[in-house]
Amino acid sequence: MRYVLGDLDVNDYVQAWLRHLATGDVARRDLLLAAAEDSPSGGYFLISNVGLKPGFAFAATEQLVLYAVLTVYQDMDLRWVERPWQGIDHHLQHAFAYANDLGRTGVARVLLERIAERSAAPQLPSHNPLLPAPSPADPAKLAAHDRAVAEAIDRDIQAAARLYPSLSLDTILLSNEPIDE
Repeated sequence: MRYVLGDLDVNDYVQAWLRHLATGDVARRDLLLAAAEDSPSGGYFLISNVGLKPGFAFAATEQLVLYAVLTVYQDMDLRWVERPWQGIDHHLQHAFAYANDLGRTGVARVLLERIAERSAAPQLPSHNPLLPAPSPADPAKLAAHDRAVAEAIDRDIQAAARLYPSLSLDTILLSNEPIDE
């Protein structure tokens, strides 16, 4: 399979990233091990390893495309989470197929709509295994959690901007009009 999203070819990057996952220093390997019992954990493992690592250079656009593809596919409402984890390659192939069904604009829209939904939610979002759990008794941990959430939101916005630059969070928040590709 060739890893592309619309006209964005990220195949070389994804192949290098897969080699790094197989041989490099990876984050949250515990999530990959947990995937046998909890299939979403495998996807969380992949997302947590799309980032800058010492000694492994990532290209910004390709990194954001891979992040966007995995993040949009890691939706708890999708049927795949009900099936057993079938491995990294299987997950990646299905994530790219799903993202290509949505198209660049659709992926960007989903990323921004999730931010808009979280901002309108009256309660705190459920615990995300990629982020540390906040502790009201520890202000430093609360600050670290807030910083991690802000970084995740910023990354979603950056990825959406790379995929469809004319779509913005303001557009999502202020308009219900469909965006043409």
